[in-house]
Amino acid sequence: MAFSGRVFRIANSRHADDLSGEGAYLFGGRWNSEGVRMLYTSESSSLSILEVLAYVSNKTFAIKEIVTIEVPNNSIREIPLGSLAKEWDNIPASNYTKSIGDAWSKSLESLILIVPSVINPSEQNILINPLHPSFSEVRIVSKEVFSFDRRLLNK
Repeated sequence: MAFSGRVFRIANSRHADDLSGEGAYLFGGRWNSEGVRMLYTSESSSLSILEVLAYVSNKTFAIKEIVTIEVPNNSIREIPLGSLAKEWDNIPASNYTKSIGDAWSKSLESLILIVPSVINPSEQNILINPLHPSFSEVRIVSKEVFSFDRRLLNK
């Protein structure tokens, strides 16, 4: 799927308006170390749901929202699946991918970094750098209350 300029994320309702990358800053992620701000989004709402399901427990039924975000698509870097080392999809995430994301974030070379999803490598996650000068153009288009079908949480 070509990047459309719209991305999606699932967030607890109290954090739905927060595009600061604070969660990634506090806890790190596959593509960033703790202390590096990054906003994790996906190219589709379905992929964002799957990404959250990889971490949610069957006791987590907090009210969530699907947040649709519009991002200018004139400042993009893409990391093709074939260019990544074999360990890129290790669980837990390796320092390999964290170092790629950390370097990208600090360089401010682009607002967006497109990376493959570990859950479905044929789809992409869209990382947004909240420190990039173009970040002021990022805006929330819509928010919709979302709750997981309980069958998905019956692990």
